[in-house]
Amino acid sequence: MDIIWQLSAILTKCAMMVLLLRFGFQIVQASTLHPFVSSTYRATAITDTMSHGLPRLAGGRFNLAVVILLFVLQVISTTIGSMAQGSFNHSPLEMFMLSTVEVADWFLAFYYWVLIIVFILSWAQMVSPQAAYYHELFRDIATPILEPLERFIPPLGPFSIAFIIALLGIGVVRRILAYSAEMWRLA
Repeated sequence: MDIIWQLSAILTKCAMMVLLLRFGFQIVQASTLHPFVSSTYRATAITDTMSHGLPRLAGGRFNLAVVILLFVLQVISTTIGSMAQGSFNHSPLEMFMLSTVEVADWFLAFYYWVLIIVFILSWAQMVSPQAAYYHELFRDIATPILEPLERFIPPLGPFSIAFIIALLGIGVVRRILAYSAEMWRLA
């Protein structure tokens, strides 16, 4: 039973990461001509089917179907994890709150890693022209986090303090979410 839970957790987390990539690409309206973007869209085609009855927000860039599917996957993952540990005694409200906190943590983790990728690719683009293309793609995804900070915190030469503040801020919010998730698990 433990191996089944671990495999389902790995598959669920991989699916959630691909969905988060699609979410990021949709927010910045990344070109589907890019092979990385088009393969992500093909892998998450179920959201296109789901989105027919759901509203699109932010001028069509925010696909509610992706968020709903992330939430459903997290509920499934939390349920399987609780059952595997023999502690499935959560009420529907507790499951809802725990899953909401976990999905919010997934979004923050996604943006944390996007920022790390942008940092690595900013150095790699000096060596490889292909890295510049990926840097631009991931920099676009990081823009909703970095742009508001960069308006108030100008860069110091080639270094962006906003980048460091964004990473620290995400880390702090993730710690708060981890604490609240633990409180819901213990409730």
